[in-house]
Amino acid sequence: MQSAPQLDYEAIKGDSEGLPLVKSLYHVHAWMGDEKTIYFEAHIALADILLSEAETVYAEIEQLLTERYGISHITLQAETGKYADKSIFMP
Repeated sequence: MQSAPQLDYEAIKGDSEGLPLVKSLYHVHAWMGDEKTIYFEAHIALADILLSEAETVYAEIEQLLTERYGISHITLQAETGKYADKSIFMP
Protein backbone atom coordinates (compact mmCIF):
# COMPACT_ATOMS: atom_id res chain seq x y z
CA MET A 1 0.00 0.00 0.00
CA GLN A 2 1.30 3.42 -0.94
CA SER A 3 0.39 6.92 0.17
CA ALA A 4 -3.02 8.53 0.32
CA PRO A 5 -4.15 10.06 -2.96
CA GLN A 6 -4.63 13.80 -3.38
CA LEU A 7 -8.42 13.87 -3.50
CA ASP A 8 -10.91 16.57 -2.54
CA TYR A 9 -12.63 14.56 0.20
CA GLU A 10 -15.14 17.28 1.06
CA ALA A 11 -16.19 17.49 -2.61
CA ILE A 12 -16.56 13.70 -2.75
CA LYS A 13 -18.71 13.83 0.39
CA GLY A 14 -20.84 16.67 -1.00
CA ASP A 15 -21.26 15.06 -4.43
CA SER A 16 -22.22 11.72 -2.90
CA GLU A 17 -24.66 13.24 -0.42
CA GLY A 18 -26.23 15.16 -3.32
CA LEU A 19 -27.48 11.90 -4.79
CA PRO A 20 -31.06 10.85 -4.05
CA LEU A 21 -31.41 8.47 -1.08
CA VAL A 22 -27.87 9.15 0.27
CA LYS A 23 -28.03 10.70 3.74
CA SER A 24 -24.32 10.70 4.54
CA LEU A 25 -20.93 9.45 3.37
CA TYR A 26 -18.37 9.00 6.15
CA HIS A 27 -15.52 6.89 7.56
CA VAL A 28 -13.55 7.20 4.32
CA HIS A 29 -10.29 5.44 3.55
CA ALA A 30 -8.41 6.01 0.29
CA TRP A 31 -4.98 4.86 -0.84
CA MET A 32 -2.87 4.35 -3.93
CA GLY A 33 -2.15 0.80 -5.07
CA ASP A 34 0.35 2.13 -7.60
CA GLU A 35 0.84 5.41 -9.47
CA LYS A 36 -2.50 5.08 -11.28
CA THR A 37 -4.78 2.95 -9.10
CA ILE A 38 -6.87 4.59 -6.37
CA TYR A 39 -8.67 2.41 -3.81
CA PHE A 40 -11.59 3.91 -1.91
CA GLU A 41 -13.69 2.59 1.00
CA ALA A 42 -16.53 4.41 2.74
CA HIS A 43 -19.67 3.93 4.77
CA ILE A 44 -22.89 5.41 3.40
CA ALA A 45 -26.06 6.07 5.36
CA LEU A 46 -29.06 5.52 3.12
CA ALA A 47 -32.73 6.32 3.40
CA ASP A 48 -34.89 3.37 4.45
CA ILE A 49 -35.00 1.62 1.07
CA LEU A 50 -35.12 -1.86 -0.41
CA LEU A 51 -31.87 -3.73 -0.95
CA SER A 52 -32.51 -3.65 -4.70
CA GLU A 53 -32.66 0.15 -4.52
CA ALA A 54 -29.37 0.20 -2.61
CA GLU A 55 -27.69 -1.52 -5.57
CA THR A 56 -28.81 1.37 -7.77
CA VAL A 57 -27.36 3.88 -5.31
CA TYR A 58 -24.07 1.92 -5.22
CA ALA A 59 -23.90 2.10 -9.01
CA GLU A 60 -24.55 5.86 -8.98
CA ILE A 61 -21.81 6.51 -6.41
CA GLU A 62 -19.35 4.22 -8.20
CA GLN A 63 -19.98 6.01 -11.51
CA LEU A 64 -19.53 9.40 -9.84
CA LEU A 65 -16.27 8.41 -8.13
CA THR A 66 -14.85 6.80 -11.26
CA GLU A 67 -15.77 9.52 -13.74
CA ARG A 68 -15.20 12.62 -11.60
CA TYR A 69 -12.32 11.52 -9.37
CA GLY A 70 -10.56 8.71 -11.26
CA ILE A 71 -11.13 6.17 -8.49
CA SER A 72 -10.97 2.64 -9.86
CA HIS A 73 -11.55 0.28 -6.89
CA ILE A 74 -14.52 1.17 -4.70
CA THR A 75 -15.95 -0.58 -1.64
CA LEU A 76 -19.08 0.83 -0.01
CA GLN A 77 -20.78 -0.28 3.19
CA ALA A 78 -24.43 0.76 3.40
CA GLU A 79 -26.05 1.53 6.73
CA THR A 80 -29.33 3.02 7.86
CA GLY A 81 -27.64 5.83 9.70
CA LYS A 82 -28.57 4.69 13.21
CA TYR A 83 -24.92 4.01 14.04
CA ALA A 84 -23.45 6.40 11.51
CA ASP A 85 -20.32 8.25 12.48
CA LYS A 86 -20.82 11.45 10.52
CA SER A 87 -17.15 12.44 10.54
CA ILE A 88 -15.13 11.98 7.39
CA PHE A 89 -11.69 10.46 7.81
CA MET A 90 -9.04 12.41 5.93
CA PRO A 91 -6.19 10.02 5.11
